[in-house]
Amino acid sequence: MEEQRSGDACDIALRAESSTMRFRLPWAGLLVLFCGTLRAQTVVIDTLHTLQPWGRQVAYTFPSVRLPNDPEVGERINRGLSIAFLGVDPNTAQGEPLSALWGDPEPSGVPRINSLHWSCAWTAPGVLTIRMMGEACGANCEGFDSHYTYNLRSGAYLDLDALFSDSGRVVAEDSITRRWERRLAQRIVELKAEQVALGLNGDVTTYQDEAIAMFEDCLGMYAQRGVSIADFFPTPDGLRFITARCSHHVDQEMDDLFPLAIDLSRAELSGLLRPAAREALGW
Repeated sequence: MEEQRSGDACDIALRAESSTMRFRLPWAGLLVLFCGTLRAQTVVIDTLHTLQPWGRQVAYTFPSVRLPNDPEVGERINRGLSIAFLGVDPNTAQGEPLSALWGDPEPSGVPRINSLHWSCAWTAPGVLTIRMMGEACGANCEGFDSHYTYNLRSGAYLDLDALFSDSGRVVAEDSITRRWERRLAQRIVELKAEQVALGLNGDVTTYQDEAIAMFEDCLGMYAQRGVSIADFFPTPDGLRFITARCSHHVDQEMDDLFPLAIDLSRAELSGLLRPAAREALGW
């Protein structure tokens, strides 16, 4: 009996189609979920179905981008996503690339990706964002929520270097760091106010003490080099940046600010971007 641990969806459904093509594995099929137009271009998100062959036979799905009028761009995106998310280059992989989802059998019987859900968003005319959510397992199991944004004209992955000019990235990261610092400083003030309201004294270490220490250490750690950006994605009004969390695995429940999102508007960003990125975003 197979267990379903993967699902898929697309945020924009301009027209739905279906297909029953076959993939590499006997149990893998393709289902066309979404398509739309980009100038004269059609974008289709196919669903790859696959099944973990050992343990509880977990069923997974995985996105595959297809541009019928420009198939090389679609292949470029799919290869980039496989390398970025699975750590596998499908052009050189031995065997089935999607087997990286579950990895080798472990004594615990827990797959490498314990659960997976994905969605796609088309918030700008020339970019497609694929969101991958779920739980990954190694020494510990932790949730993940990551966005992968691609230029639909070239198939290139839009990371921070591809988005920003060298000087523009410095300005953007400085602005993000300043806003992040203010958010952490405000949370520390709130935690100290909670201690006063609850009548807590210094004789016993409290949740507030530990959280304050965590956020203060975090501020000190990033004070000189600037906060790290863990993730980002386009929004209808600009870009949303998710900063690195302050907590480790053992104390992440105290990090009630994560995921800490900081939005920069089109007006703030437009002069900081590379021309190709600005064109793809339609700014």
